[in-house]
Amino acid sequence: MEGKIAELSLERTSQIIAHVMALHKYDQNFPGAALARMSDFLGNPDVMARPEKHQELIDEMKMEAILSTENSPYSEVRAVVDPTDDPDMPSLTIRVWVIGCVFSAAGSFIDSFFLMRNPPVYIGANVAQLLSCE
Repeated sequence: MEGKIAELSLERTSQIIAHVMALHKYDQNFPGAALARMSDFLGNPDVMARPEKHQELIDEMKMEAILSTENSPYSEVRAVVDPTDDPDMPSLTIRVWVIGCVFSAAGSFIDSFFLMRNPPVYIGANVAQLLSCE
């Protein structure tokens, strides 16, 4: 992590933080203290003019920039979710096949059953995906 912080330029950090700030400005789940520090970083022209004076803030913003681009910006998600996939974990399991077949059959039945109704009722694939999540 320290190596990535050293490689990240101040201009690139500023771009990333501006993008993160725009995305999470009204996000109630994003930490308010982090947003306040980001607005301090972006709103203070002295940071870009004299970076040696604001090294602690710059290091903190570089850390936020790296975490936002290479991991989740939410600390709760970072605590429980690994940022890389496990290639040894199987994706085609019995659970996937059973849930997929059940929801495909139910969706087809409902679409066929209500086809003669005017206007017809249909269930899209996104409904089956949402219902199969849990």
